[in-house]
Amino acid sequence: MKKIIISACCILLFSQVSFAETCNIAVVDLQKVVDSSTQVKALKKEHSAKVNELNQIISKAQAEIAKETDAKKLLKSRTNIQTNSILKNQKLTKCMRVN
Repeated sequence: MKKIIISACCILLFSQVSFAETCNIAVVDLQKVVDSSTQVKALKKEHSAKVNELNQIISKAQAEIAKETDAKKLLKSRTNIQTNSILKNQKLTKCMRVN
């Protein structure tokens, strides 16, 4: 009985060692695979095109907002100048009436 158990254990030990010798282990550099993939390159190109388009929309909107605020500032300064000139004219007319 001992001989059968020992021979079974030996068979199991040697079968696993021989199994380990026939297995191959591969190492894959996923970053390299992703970087060299044509699909990923196409997606990156599409993404950068969309980003550029959005940046153009943002810059146009910023320019329009800048024009709008400049126009408001100009309008505000113009109204301030007009009110100041009207007040000066009124003061001059009052001074002329008194004299």
